[in-house]
Amino acid sequence: MELEKHWTDDFFAAQFGRVIATRSDEATLKQVDFIIDKTGISPGASVLDAYCGYGRHCIELARRGYNVVGIDRFESYLNEARKWAESEDVEAEFIPMDVRKLSFERKFDLVINMWTSFGLFDEETNASIVRKFRDCLVDGGKFFIELINRDWIVKNFQPRGWWPVDEDLIVIEEREFDLATSVNRCLWRFLENGKLTEMPLDLRVYSCHELIALLRNCGFCAISAFGDLEGGPVTFDSRMMRLVATRS
Repeated sequence: MELEKHWTDDFFAAQFGRVIATRSDEATLKQVDFIIDKTGISPGASVLDAYCGYGRHCIELARRGYNVVGIDRFESYLNEARKWAESEDVEAEFIPMDVRKLSFERKFDLVINMWTSFGLFDEETNASIVRKFRDCLVDGGKFFIELINRDWIVKNFQPRGWWPVDEDLIVIEEREFDLATSVNRCLWRFLENGKLTEMPLDLRVYSCHELIALLRNCGFCAISAFGDLEGGPVTFDSRMMRLVATRS
């Protein structure tokens, strides 16, 4: 079935690829260390990264001996991931796929979803995606998700912000937070060499207890939540949350 047109089709195909390219190697190493520690997976385990972007977590996991598959909707990201893996002399498979069409059955020991790559769709679709993540896992398999904390956004809400991505690109973001739906409605303006491109972004964000309830309702158990990479609890001051859950 053909998927309907969605704001993500244009947003992630635009200059956003330049934004994700700014993530540091040091951050990746710390995140992968944390994933391995909190999920307990051993080298040789099978891992699915959905959405993988340029494959930074895939490549680091593959370097450490894991069998990694990365999926993303955008072939441009996957092509860069393949080039990077080849340059690092590691083996990882990169497949063009939308998470809404995930079709793996009991194939992976671990599924990871990083850097707030969840909450992009409506409530029903978001829940369906979580169930698909579960379906991908073997019995007792682990799910690791990292995303922004809704309660941190509310506490620290700013209606606008801006930051330089590189020497040529600046992002200007305007935000409206809908307290009734917990959707952060944003307009990103990409300013590059005097040219302005506008892209909307509507992100459903979750409080920690909401996400735990969603995971339980979709067939996960033994759920743990962390507010930092030292393993501390999620608080109002935790910008990002990391949750680990087990397929029931």
